[in-house]
Amino acid sequence: MGFGVQNLPAQTLTGEAWKLEAKGDAAEAHSQLQKAAEGAANDPLALQAYADFLAHHRDPGARAAYEKLLQLYGNNGASPAERVKVARRLVELDLMAGDRAAAQTHLEAFRAAGGSGLTLPAAVPPPQASFIEIPGPLRSFARMSAISPDISPDDVMAALAHNVTLNGYAAGHGGESLEPTEFLKLVMRYLTQARELEKLAGAEKILNVPTCESPVTGDLLRLLGYRMRGGCGSDLALETVNPSRAFLTIDSGFPLSELEAALRTNRPFTLTITRRGCPFSTPPITGSLRPLTKNLSNLSITF
Repeated sequence: MGFGVQNLPAQTLTGEAWKLEAKGDAAEAHSQLQKAAEGAANDPLALQAYADFLAHHRDPGARAAYEKLLQLYGNNGASPAERVKVARRLVELDLMAGDRAAAQTHLEAFRAAGGSGLTLPAAVPPPQASFIEIPGPLRSFARMSAISPDISPDDVMAALAHNVTLNGYAAGHGGESLEPTEFLKLVMRYLTQARELEKLAGAEKILNVPTCESPVTGDLLRLLGYRMRGGCGSDLALETVNPSRAFLTIDSGFPLSELEAALRTNRPFTLTITRRGCPFSTPPITGSLRPLTKNLSNLSITF
């Protein structure tokens, strides 16, 4: 039920709108005020009622409505006091929206109308992005830390903190302290292995095994927890020699079958070992993540 915008003087619009809102019909109040403002384009009272309503509800459209009102005041010879009031309100809304350029423009309009005593706060430089570079493919890290493989890099650290908080610690003997769970130990062991593989890959971050008999073959298999059974050729098979490392290799999704096939056929095997920068919020390393990041001492942390 509306309040008949065509039958009410503009100065009563705001009061009637609040009555509608008090009855739980804010949508109708918005609709009626909008119709009143659009139906009387040269009526500053109708436009101000609409702009005030939007601002009260923190509607982004409030800035555009006040901008129209300021332009209308400039065209109809409104008093300086009215223009000062609207320009000041626009400066406030601009700053709330993070639009410093618009705030500066409206501050100039405020001063041109005779306003004084208003200045913009000192500009605050945007915070410098902080990143933790996670060794190895992000998908492998996500598998090992129980994070969705489709997660955005922006959300990795938050998801990791959540998982570590819920599943990273358990009460120790006597219940007097918290000790890392097998989940957290597994994540830390994986990161150790990922760093070792990254070091083996060299500056180009590419694991390159040219042939089965290359010296790097033995180094790579040792890091993966495997060894060759039989000589190079079709009879070659990879067998586990270090169960802990082999588990990490399989569980993190390392392409072990592709490596084995390449060694059997004496073909080159290459794998890119990438790091992925994941942003974090401040404080980045606190609480549940602190013991984990001690293990990440070799990660590149940029502040």
